[in-house]
Amino acid sequence: MMDKGEVSDNFTFFLYLEELRGCIFKILIAVIVFSVLAFVFKDFLFTFLLAPKSPTFITYKILKASPFEITLINTLITGQFMMHLKVAVLVGVILSSPYILYVLYRFIAPGLYSNEKRYSFRIVAAAYVMFCIGVAVSYLFIFPLPLRFLATYSVSEEV
Repeated sequence: MMDKGEVSDNFTFFLYLEELRGCIFKILIAVIVFSVLAFVFKDFLFTFLLAPKSPTFITYKILKASPFEITLINTLITGQFMMHLKVAVLVGVILSSPYILYVLYRFIAPGLYSNEKRYSFRIVAAAYVMFCIGVAVSYLFIFPLPLRFLATYSVSEEV
């Protein structure tokens, strides 16, 4: 590992590849750890993720939406397990994203000038805050409204 943010003249292309491999390995370990945690806590996770299907979800209360009912149906034999696995990995990536950004920043920081380091940290921090805000807005507004519309939409009572 490069020390104190300095780029060494002795670093060859293959040493940089070795450093990158170490970073990727650390990122994969973090994603796997958080994915396993998400997989284990499936009841809490799916209660949280499926909350927008309930008419008592906070967004529907704020909008004073009329009550509705959504019934989820699984048609694949492996559907529920694969959904559990995919959601666990996605949540693992989201939860480990601060560490991923930290590892990637530590990899590129030695190649930056001091003024670039100062601004890049601020930009990365602001981008992460905006990412978190985007996830929250998606969960509270972007997902529930189309879900309710599509779940309650009907061409005709006969169909």
